[in-house]
Order: sequence, then structure tokens, then C-alpha cells
Amino acid sequence: MNGTEEMGPDKLQHPRPRSDEEKSMGQLFKELSRDVLHLAAHELGLTKLEISRKASDVFKYSRFYTAGIFVVYAGFIFVLAALVLELSELIPISLSAFLVGIAALVTGLIFIRVGRKRMREEALSPPKAVQIFRSDRERTS
Repeated sequence: MNGTEEMGPDKLQHPRPRSDEEKSMGQLFKELSRDVLHLAAHELGLTKLEISRKASDVFKYSRFYTAGIFVVYAGFIFVLAALVLELSELIPISLSAFLVGIAALVTGLIFIRVGRKRMREEALSPPKAVQIFRSDRERTS
């Protein structure tokens, strides 16, 4: 024989019959794509949940900011009223109105600072979902 053997019926290899545990490549790819879609849907749901929680936190802290703006506005009105009274009457009641206005301004500025600081502290990106996406990307690379 010159390097090739004749294939007789007794030399042919028949494919093994597949057991229930063995799956074809097509079936494996089908399951893999289904699992990837399922995982992506779950991660998208997690991202939506985190974003809605962050938006809720930002809304909560923005109330401080808004309250501060209204208090500052009220303080400004008191300061103007105090100045008008001081100039027109020169009586002690205007001094008290002026002091109330200054106190309102200080209080409003404190509210604004607290609200702004808390809003800056809140990251708007969903950190858990970002971490999961990064780890998934590293695993698939």
C-alpha cells in the first residue's frame, strides 16, 4: 500500500449515537445566545433600578436646594422691608426686621449649600451595573 489504506466496510467509522447528555454545537450556541440575552435583560433591569434610586436621591436632596432658594428670597424681602422702614421711620422695629432678614438669608444659604453638596456627592451613574458590565467585559475578553 502506498501510504493510503483502502477503506472497506469494516474500516468505516460510524458516528457514535448521541446520548441525551450530549448536545450539538448548534444547540449549545442556541442556549448560549439565550443565556446571554437573559443576562443582558437582568443587567438592564438592575441598571434601571439603580438609576431610578439615584434619581430619587437627587430629587430628595434637591428639596434642600429649593427650600434654600425660597428662604433666601424671603430673606431678601425682609432685608428690603427693613431698609425701607429704616430709611423712612428710623425706629427700632425696622432694625428687628433687618435682623430677621439677615437670619433668613443665612438660613437659606445653609440650605442651598447642604442641598448642593449632597447633590454633588450623588453619582448619577449606577455603580453596581457599571461594575458588573466591566467584569463581564473582562471575562469575555
